[in-house]
Amino acid sequence: MTRIPVSLLLVMCSDVIISCAHAQGTMDDLLRLRDTLFQNYTMYFRPVYNLSDPIHVTFDMYLISILDLDEVTGTITLNCVVKISWSDYRLSWNPSNFGGITSFVFNASNVWKPRIYIATSFEDLPDFSYDAYDVRVYSNGSVTSSPSRHVKASCSFDMTNFPKDSQTCSLQIASWVFSASEMLFLITRSDIGMTSYKPNGEWDIDWTSVTDNTYVVPMLHFLCT
Repeated sequence: MTRIPVSLLLVMCSDVIISCAHAQGTMDDLLRLRDTLFQNYTMYFRPVYNLSDPIHVTFDMYLISILDLDEVTGTITLNCVVKISWSDYRLSWNPSNFGGITSFVFNASNVWKPRIYIATSFEDLPDFSYDAYDVRVYSNGSVTSSPSRHVKASCSFDMTNFPKDSQTCSLQIASWVFSASEMLFLITRSDIGMTSYKPNGEWDIDWTSVTDNTYVVPMLHFLCT
């Protein structure tokens, strides 16, 4: 079977990380903490006290597998997990007041989340909908979610050297809702996380890269070859 090197350009950042937390406190402590945090909470506005400040969003991408690479339609389908982190000052507390609880997990539909879209999608601009997933909230106000999804993006194919051709695909992640002065992407690494990648058997991934293309709107560019 011919193995074809593939390059993917993805506008995002990082690898999949599973974090651990040591559970403390009682259910009564947790319910009291929940009631305290959400007493006057609203999920409709950016979690910044000064509205002139941008919200910083860390976006890490972990590639799990390449599901399909279609030279005819010029598309690639990926199975990936993303780790999205941001800070919500309204969701901070003193653990000593709540039985030592330093973090807890609940459904993402209860909190503000950055709306992030796949700008180079082959289909209608889909967002990383993660209301069906959970978030972990830490006592310092840090919020983390790790949704997974299939991503279908457009590629430009060069078959000049077939069957030993090398293809490069580009994936861009952007927020069309907020301007760059309202939301900024942070990248923690210059490549895509491959620690959980399962080899395709037909395509090799030679290298990946991640760049910040923010200008008018927050945008990340991911490249894989």
